[in-house]
Amino acid sequence: MRCVALLLAAFLFCTSVSSQTTVYIDPAEVTIMAVGKTVECSISISGAENVLAYQFKLIFDETAVKFISLENANFLPAQSFAVPAKTEVLGEVLFGATSLGNASEQATGTLAIATFEILAKQDSAINLSEVKLSDPEANNIPTKAIGMKLLTEKISVVTEHKKGEQILTFKAEIRENGEPIQSWWGLRNYRRR
Repeated sequence: MRCVALLLAAFLFCTSVSSQTTVYIDPAEVTIMAVGKTVECSISISGAENVLAYQFKLIFDETAVKFISLENANFLPAQSFAVPAKTEVLGEVLFGATSLGNASEQATGTLAIATFEILAKQDSAINLSEVKLSDPEANNIPTKAIGMKLLTEKISVVTEHKKGEQILTFKAEIRENGEPIQSWWGLRNYRRR
């Protein structure tokens, strides 16, 4: 009997963990092409149930990107309103919205759309913090938050060294700043025909 109770508890725990609501920034990665360009990203939600209101903070390196705008999207019903974005702290934006009527019937969607301007070609991130979701009874909905990466351009490097009948090939990808991404090498026999 004790074994059955433990198995049931484990099953219920796994079920509750796998159905957790996730708020994330989409896309998860953006390659920075040039200073002055804008990046638009969606603050999206999945696995949601009965969401009436949301609030989150975007945290970023203010030397890498500049906050431009943040607007409520279409996840909440039409009779919803957003509080204007608060930008009192450098590198942070606080934003939220609530429905005046019913909770959202969607499980997946877009909470908000954010726009940033690229100030520097350097790797950085835009992170989600203090994400809060609530239902019509003002209960907190547990949430997992995932941010995004801003990455400099990849450069491919290929070097071959021949010695006798063998070729050693080294291939790598690096960022503009010289940071390695991945590398691999191979040795093969070379025969002239």
